[in-house]
Amino acid sequence: MRFRLTVGSLFILAGFLLGFDPIFHYVQQLTVEAKSTHTAPYKVSEVPKIEGEPTRIVVPSVGIDLQIERGYYNANQLTWTLSNTKASYAVMTPQANNKAGNTFIYGHDTKEVFNKLLGVTDNAKAIIYTSNGHTFTYTLARVDVVKPHATGFLQYEGPPILTLQTCSGNWYENRSLFTFNLEDAK
Repeated sequence: MRFRLTVGSLFILAGFLLGFDPIFHYVQQLTVEAKSTHTAPYKVSEVPKIEGEPTRIVVPSVGIDLQIERGYYNANQLTWTLSNTKASYAVMTPQANNKAGNTFIYGHDTKEVFNKLLGVTDNAKAIIYTSNGHTFTYTLARVDVVKPHATGFLQYEGPPILTLQTCSGNWYENRSLFTFNLEDAK
């Protein structure tokens, strides 16, 4: 018992001496590497590009049906715009499309917004409706839990995916990322 306590204390001490940034940077890099090796089943080379700004999201298996508003990041204050009743589309990410990139939509972990996401299961569907009448259907591929400042997934380059994010953890200290592969675009 004493040995475990000593080893645990050493890890905590090392974290304080080295800072937590190297650990978080490592987690962020793992996220980037995992995302960069992603392949989607959708055949992006066989169809003309369609895209549109997300205005509504539906995740039928968990009862989510929300309007989407534009979301912005304030680099000076290190904050994102958030709604208490809507999801937010991070406008600095690609619009929903059938060719490439990561469309990023985020929202509060509240019953009015994305709390039900935490109960999503394998192969769940997410449907995005756009301002110009397109519909994009995605299938859940993976769920990752990261620290709030892990942003490597925003630099994703590859086939079109959708990432949904909400807070998680006992004190909302983490972010759960739900990555969906594009299945169909109309």
